[in-house]
Amino acid sequence: MIALSVALGLPIVATLVTLLAPDITLKLKPYFTYPAFFTKHNRTIWRWFTLPTYGQAIYIGVFFLVNIILTGINISSIQPSTWYPNVQQEVASYIANRTGIIAMALAPLTILFAGRNNILLWLTNWNHGTYLLLHRWIARIFTLHVVIHSLGYLAVYVANGSYAENLPEQYWIWGCVATVACVAMCVKSTFRNWQYEMFLILHIVLAVFVLAGTWYHLIYRFDYRWGYHWMMYACFAVWGFDRFIRLLLLARYGRLGAKLTPLGGTIRVDLEGVRWTGPGRHGYAYFPAVRKWAPWESHPFSIIPSHLLAPAITASASSSEGHSTPKAESPAEPTLLSPQQRGITFYVKSHSGLTRSLHALATSAARTTALIEGPYGHNGVPSCDRLILIAGGVGITATLPFLAYHHNVKLYWSVKEHSRSLVDDISGTTVLENKEQEIRVGDRFDMREVVRAEGAKPGEVLGVIVCGPAGMCDDVRQAVVELGQRGKKIDLRVEAFSW
Repeated sequence: MIALSVALGLPIVATLVTLLAPDITLKLKPYFTYPAFFTKHNRTIWRWFTLPTYGQAIYIGVFFLVNIILTGINISSIQPSTWYPNVQQEVASYIANRTGIIAMALAPLTILFAGRNNILLWLTNWNHGTYLLLHRWIARIFTLHVVIHSLGYLAVYVANGSYAENLPEQYWIWGCVATVACVAMCVKSTFRNWQYEMFLILHIVLAVFVLAGTWYHLIYRFDYRWGYHWMMYACFAVWGFDRFIRLLLLARYGRLGAKLTPLGGTIRVDLEGVRWTGPGRHGYAYFPAVRKWAPWESHPFSIIPSHLLAPAITASASSSEGHSTPKAESPAEPTLLSPQQRGITFYVKSHSGLTRSLHALATSAARTTALIEGPYGHNGVPSCDRLILIAGGVGITATLPFLAYHHNVKLYWSVKEHSRSLVDDISGTTVLENKEQEIRVGDRFDMREVVRAEGAKPGEVLGVIVCGPAGMCDDVRQAVVELGQRGKKIDLRVEAFSW
């Protein structure tokens, strides 16, 4: 339970520290929270391995150290022994027992951190992306305990000559099933970014084998004694709670009509009748009619309240070639909204899988059926004197709503030439009216220059929100770290969705 307490307690303690001492934590973040190992965080290593930030690495390191200590502490040999003929078998049995118990404690934690309705998301200011990264590392530590537990007993049974006797036993068979499934879940993560849909299906199937194998392993071995099965109940409860909340959120709006508008390699999706206000929101969209063989498939999308994309009352001075317009107070939200404005909008870039199928449908049909699960995200607007929004391509979806919720804000948005139609769709809308903006088509910003120029004023707290390609997000992170370590107060938020 110590490992479980540390894993759950650290995020809560860290959040309390940031709330009670915001000025101090703002100064420490450029050293301990924002930096990424080897300047890469959102960019994957070998296309599958995501490096943590320093702050995430501290959590992982502390958790790993606690697990090492708990595995080896107070293990000593007492010989001669009635149960074990020698020290090697005795110590191997103790370690195998200990790692099996710790693995049982980590199982519900591993499931909790993967959930969309993780209770820690409500209690802390850590985002879903952070918990998913920690989920992967905790799952690796969990698998390590499982493997040591299995190999430990394998070594003991081979040494004492009881391996052949235990091999046909149900508890041994199901234990092997759970162990192999655990290892397979870690190995198959190598193609997570290549074939996400296939990865997700295999992930769920293997998770079922892990849970089922562990359950029968415990029941056949202990028959409901010693209370180990209660940890399995905790696993089922955590998983069931997450799915129950998902169903409630889906049922809130039910089947919706989705209007599809192709914009080159991007699709604009408008869902009418969904009122989600505030910036920093995202939801999981389902399109059961698009891929009928996988109606359960969903993907996260940042959303824009549709009324913000209504044509501006006065002509906007924005330009698609880098022109800046003076800042002004946020426009008032319309009091009377048309049916088209009472909804949410998001932009989807066509890649593979569901997005490719959605793009093909958008070119031939204007509407389809959709379900929306959410809203998720609760951090709101950063508390800062000046806010800059940096977006790349469809990353504009996550950043654009903040223009309407801060009095001193500027947008930097760069897109590739083939995405010019996306710029045309957003230009001249209510949210951009009289707002500082610099939009570039076919040309990228120098992130260091942007952050350095915006953070030049002494005494101000600068807020930075970035969403776009992984390389852009990492460049902004590095620029913020450099400026923050020179004494500038910067609050960084990265909305990369590199999950």
